[in-house]
Amino acid sequence: MRAITRHSLARAQDGTVQLHRLTQTVLRDQLTHDQREQAGRDAEALLTAADPGDVGLPSTWPAWRILLPHLLAMDPALITSEAGRSVVRTACWYLMDRGQARTARDRLQKLHHTWSRQLGPDHEGTLWTAHCLARAHDDTQDHEGARALDEDTRRRRRRLLGEDHPDTLSTASNLAIRLSALGLTEGARDLGEDILARRRRVLGEDHPDTLRTARLLELLEATRDEPDIE
Repeated sequence: MRAITRHSLARAQDGTVQLHRLTQTVLRDQLTHDQREQAGRDAEALLTAADPGDVGLPSTWPAWRILLPHLLAMDPALITSEAGRSVVRTACWYLMDRGQARTARDRLQKLHHTWSRQLGPDHEGTLWTAHCLARAHDDTQDHEGARALDEDTRRRRRRLLGEDHPDTLSTASNLAIRLSALGLTEGARDLGEDILARRRRVLGEDHPDTLRTARLLELLEATRDEPDIE
């Protein structure tokens, strides 16, 4: 490490190492196909092992900030495990929580396109990426794009997992929010009532997801007298 920093090939600071762009380009151009694939597997293993955890915890934010550039630079085609896909999606969620939804949306679109082609549109990794991408569209005020993604994800999860599966109901809840954002309050209320009934039956009255759905329905009920926007 001292040698490569002394020759200005990389910068070491605060326990991290960053290769200069020219060094990265030279090394990348010299890799064979097999070496490139092995490098991708190694990078995925390192990034997965360094997963900081729940982005909702402030204690993880410094580590996410350090890891983020590497996760954004990773070629999604070289990510082969669900653990690797999860940490990249979570990095995009971290970006959205920081108000950088456009950057997250661009990255998630590439991830969704690549994994839809590699894994198929029904793979859980693809569906969870669509879940994140729908939020990115919503956060960038593309409510119609968010609704289309959530409708497609809900349709697939109903077929694959069943009407009452937690993931299906989670997608349905997001869809109700998208419908409300588009002014389709009646459809949002009808869907919210169905979700609430299913969660009460499957999870119980006091489960956090049931309580969140009840609160969402209260908010939707408050708009009952408002006409739908077509």
